[in-house]
Parts: sequence; structure tokens; C-alpha cells
Amino acid sequence: MKERLIILVIAISIFTVSYGIYSREKQSLTQEIKQLKAKYEKVSTLAQQYRALSEREKKKGTPLKGGLLSYIQNSSRAIGISDHIGSIKPLPGDSEVVDVIYQKLNLKQIIDIFVKVDSISNLRIRSFSINKRFDNPGYADLNMQIEKIK
Repeated sequence: MKERLIILVIAISIFTVSYGIYSREKQSLTQEIKQLKAKYEKVSTLAQQYRALSEREKKKGTPLKGGLLSYIQNSSRAIGISDHIGSIKPLPGDSEVVDVIYQKLNLKQIIDIFVKVDSISNLRIRSFSINKRFDNPGYADLNMQIEKIK
């Protein structure tokens, strides 16, 4: 009888210890699964963003073949803001860069300029600044440098 009781106590002890080890391992694996799931979701999000940017780049228009100065004048005329050009001048350097100052533009006109430049695959905006006008707060001046990439 004592032997059976000792065997029963040992069996229960072994079962309790193994169940504790199993519970700890299960909890550890569950935590690892959650961490991996979070990493995979992040990778999935980055992959979607990469695909979206790649598609955007593919949709981008044809490259500019002519001169940058004439393109800026023609595109400003097409948008209807050619009379808002305060100054336009090429900058010296290895690449073709033009500094343009637009005066008295509203927000829609500013956005139209950025969209027009973004639609050409070999143009990039090197820098820009927008300054609110004090004489009419609904308007702003836009100073930007546009570069033609080789």
C-alpha cells in the first residue's frame, strides 16, 4: 500500500512538473508567434507601400526632351499662371536647374505646379519655399528650383 502511495505521489509530481514545463513552453511559443505575426504584418505593409510606389513610378509621364526653361513657361501657360511668374533664371552648374519665383498664387495653383512637375519622369524639385503674402492672406509666393535629371 505504501509503495502504491509513493508511486502515485511520484506520478502526480512528474505530471505536475511536466505540465508546468509544457505551460511555460506553450506561453513562450505563443509569445514568439505574436512577435512573428507583428513582424510579418510590418513586412506586408512595407511590401504594399513598395508596390504602390513602384506603380506610381511606372505611371509617371514621359521624360522631358526639350529645354527646362521653355517647359516651365509652357506649363505655366497651360495652368494659366504665366502672368504670375516673377522671375525665372537658370542656375549655373553641371545639371540643368532653373530657379522660378511665382507670385500671388492660391493653393490650387501651387498644387497644379507640383503635379505638372511630378508628371515628368526626369524632373525633380530640388528645393522650394512658400511665403504667405501679407497684402492678401489667400495668396502666397512660391520660390522653387526645378532640376532636369540626366
